[in-house]
Amino acid sequence: PCSQPYIEEKPLFQQLKEEVSLCALPTSWQSDWKSRLQQDKILARQSKQETLDLIRSQIESFETKLNLLLDGYLDATIEPDTYKTKKNQLFQEKLKLEGQISKTENEGCSWFEPFSKFVDTAIQGQKIARKDSADDEFHSFVQNIGSNFFLKDKKLQITLRKPFASLRAKAGARTAMAK
Repeated sequence: PCSQPYIEEKPLFQQLKEEVSLCALPTSWQSDWKSRLQQDKILARQSKQETLDLIRSQIESFETKLNLLLDGYLDATIEPDTYKTKKNQLFQEKLKLEGQISKTENEGCSWFEPFSKFVDTAIQGQKIARKDSADDEFHSFVQNIGSNFFLKDKKLQITLRKPFASLRAKAGARTAMAK
């Protein structure tokens, strides 16, 4: 049994709409965030390519060293034990670099996609907060912004997810400054 007093659906929905509104990206910020997001996307791609180029040049350097080592071994200027030890060291380093290439190509800008989704969701928040009923889009947005919804003394309490908690804190600061 719940120890909290009963609250009607309409006031609860109003509190939920207020939370949604506070977790939405302010309209005045939207175009700036979208353009910065595009700039970050371009910079992230460039950074990824630069990293890949650097790693590939390091691999070429190791291949050159391996070839020189093999030439020295074939010319009998390097002893077999020294050759094997050095060859294994160079191969291990080369394998590490190839692993870094694979990781960079697969993950690349792993932060970008979730951040882009956050911005798009936060932009939709203003529109969703104006709704008069809790439809699927409203429910989906509420699930995206937080979890652990509780009532305490007829007040809604939500544990917000990190990016939305930051927007909520900024909204609180904007509201305080406006007074």
